[in-house]
Amino acid sequence: PDVAAAASAPLADRLRATPFLAGLPDTQVWRLARTVTVEFFPAGATVWAEGETRRRVLILLEGTVAVDKTAEGREVRLTTLGPGEVVGEGLLLGDTDVHGTALRTLTPVEAAVLT
Repeated sequence: PDVAAAASAPLADRLRATPFLAGLPDTQVWRLARTVTVEFFPAGATVWAEGETRRRVLILLEGTVAVDKTAEGREVRLTTLGPGEVVGEGLLLGDTDVHGTALRTLTPVEAAVLT
C-alpha cells in the first residue's frame, strides 16, 4: 500500500475545507497534501520577521497568528488570521522577495507549509 497517500488523506480533507483552495480539483488537493509539511509553532513565536526573505506559504490548520508591520518606530497589528486562512501567499504571486510584514503566533499553531 501507498503509505504516503494513506497519511495524506486526513490532511487532504483538512486542506479541502480551506476557503483559499475552494474549487481546486480533488486530485490537486491530494497532490498538495503530499507536497506540504505540517509544522507546529509555539505561542509567541516569530514565524518570519519584516524584511526577511520569502521562503514559505502557510495554510493555517489550527491556532491564530498576527500580521504586524513597523510604522513610525512601533509595531502595528494589521490583522489576525486563524484556521483555514493562508499567509505568505506573496511568494506564489511573485510579490517582492522579502516580507513586508512580520508574522507571529498568538496561540500554538499547526500549519501546512509549502516551500
